[in-house]
Amino acid sequence: MFGFQVYSAEVYRDKAGEWRWRITARNGKIIADSGEGYKRSGACVRMLKKLLRVDIGKNCLSVSV
Repeated sequence: MFGFQVYSAEVYRDKAGEWRWRITARNGKIIADSGEGYKRSGACVRMLKKLLRVDIGKNCLSVSV
């Protein structure tokens, strides 16, 4: 359709109360996640923004917190 894959990124709080991020492909499959929890949401968001800027940011459809 677009000629490239469209992704969405999400920052969320896990069951332990820590912040995590995940990137989901257009088909709904999770293709990347933080792999670790962050104590502060700001640190989690900063890391996600770094990844999006370096790797797939131009194809990211949305980012939700």
